Amino acid sequence: MKAAVLKEPPLEFGGGGRHLDPRFGLLSYGPADLGISGAPSTIRVGVVGDAAGVEGLREWLVACRESVAARETHLENLFPSFPGFTSDGPFASEVTFDDRLQRLLAPRPLDRLAGMDRDTAIREAVDLFCAEVESLSEGGRCDVILCARPPQLRDEQDEEDEEGGRTRSRRAGTPPGQIDFHDLLKARAMRYRVPIQIVRPTTWDPSKARSQAHDSRKRRQLQDEASRAWNLHTALYYKAGGVPWRLRREATELQT
Repeated sequence: MKAAVLKEPPLEFGGGGRHLDPRFGLLSYGPADLGISGAPSTIRVGVVGDAAGVEGLREWLVACRESVAARETHLENLFPSFPGFTSDGPFASEVTFDDRLQRLLAPRPLDRLAGMDRDTAIREAVDLFCAEVESLSEGGRCDVILCARPPQLRDEQDEEDEEGGRTRSRRAGTPPGQIDFHDLLKARAMRYRVPIQIVRPTTWDPSKARSQAHDSRKRRQLQDEASRAWNLHTALYYKAGGVPWRLRREATELQT
């Protein structure tokens, strides 16, 4: 058996700066489309969820305008602090809210989800979210729509990490034919032509992990807050039409 090590390709950032690591590249040079017309300097977000979810998510995103400390570890290069998301920060962009662009789901339909079988509850939840996503998509007022996943929805087979676009599927054991909230909502929402971002309650409130994961064998390992901020805001920038980084291009390739 022979093994080979493939070198990581350098990534390109603002001003042609290059780095192997996306986060340190952004810290040093800014996004690849920095200063280019069309780069999202303002990201208008819509928010859909229950009252507590909408409020908690908005408060956390506002807090992330300031820097978020790195986790305490000697692996500093793996877990850098988050620099904050403001127009004068590395992303040169900011998230903006408008009360007219938030939709609160009524408590009664959400509470009924707990008494339904798993697949029925997921379909009902997707219907609730799609109705509001459709409303927000009209008029082009949102760049991205955040969907605060309701705590009433138990979907432990869906173990995907939706915090920032780096999805890691852990559903190898999902029985054939079963559905999950993430996939169905993403598929249904494509018709509205506005990117959505599904956010779990543990993203803005780590204490939710204990109540949601009643089976410790299926408990998701929560990332540190700075990593969650990096992942979510990089995803927002990309989904709003930005280019955080790209593979390095040789000069000869730019002419073809």
